[in-house]
Amino acid sequence: MKAILHSTVSSSVQILRRLLVVIALLAVLSLLGQYSALVLGHGRLLGFVPEFGLDYENNIPTYFAALLLLGAAFLAWVVNRVARTRRDQFARHWAVLAGILAYISVDEIASLHERLILPIRHALDTDGIFYFAWVIPGIVLVILFVIAYARFFWALSARWKRLFAAAGAIYVAGGLGMEFVGGAYASQYGGETLVYAMISTVEEVLEMVGVAVLIYALLEYLRAHLSTIVVSLDAQPEDARPVVREPSSEGDGSLFSPPSGFEAATGRGAGTSEV
Repeated sequence: MKAILHSTVSSSVQILRRLLVVIALLAVLSLLGQYSALVLGHGRLLGFVPEFGLDYENNIPTYFAALLLLGAAFLAWVVNRVARTRRDQFARHWAVLAGILAYISVDEIASLHERLILPIRHALDTDGIFYFAWVIPGIVLVILFVIAYARFFWALSARWKRLFAAAGAIYVAGGLGMEFVGGAYASQYGGETLVYAMISTVEEVLEMVGVAVLIYALLEYLRAHLSTIVVSLDAQPEDARPVVREPSSEGDGSLFSPPSGFEAATGRGAGTSEV
């Protein structure tokens, strides 16, 4: 079973634009539903409000956000495969990042982190910005992530530093930053107001935009290293493993070339790489 990923500058930008359009559409639909329910008193609108509300669980925006995270996890895994082939010292970091993104994708649907709110709130008597008490272990995990990935981050070139830092900053601004704001508001006025719905909308939009930017960054990162990537999920014989070469003088952008005997036996062209 094989999947071919073609990434170019134009397609990466188009993917980002389309993702942002979908995110904006979901935000508008969510706000319209919340306005209708909380201001006009129209209730659930035959299920429209809970199905498109960004602050609700197990609905269309939730599944879309989970798919975004899963897509980013897959791309990080592809980068890991590339890095392993190149014997990159940070290959494991890409694998761990893929695992983290996959876990967050599951958490998006299962709301695992929200199960920590009441136990921590009762244990520490939290309120205000810590009303949603899961943010306390969340802060610790973010700090640990930054420490663990510091060398990895500084080893990146300037362009990738900017893109990955932007993606992470946007996501954390939504996931933690706006959760502080929402907690402070909800602890005083409750969560059944249009203002809180707007805070939650900004939070979820920032998270999704952060992941969309990460997907763009990963696609661009792969494009910068490979023109075409073939990801094989089948076992490969030892003599069929790819070898690494620098980009050709013709500038085809490919970093990988199969051994000549393997190429002749399989009929693969030099422009396609097995990762």
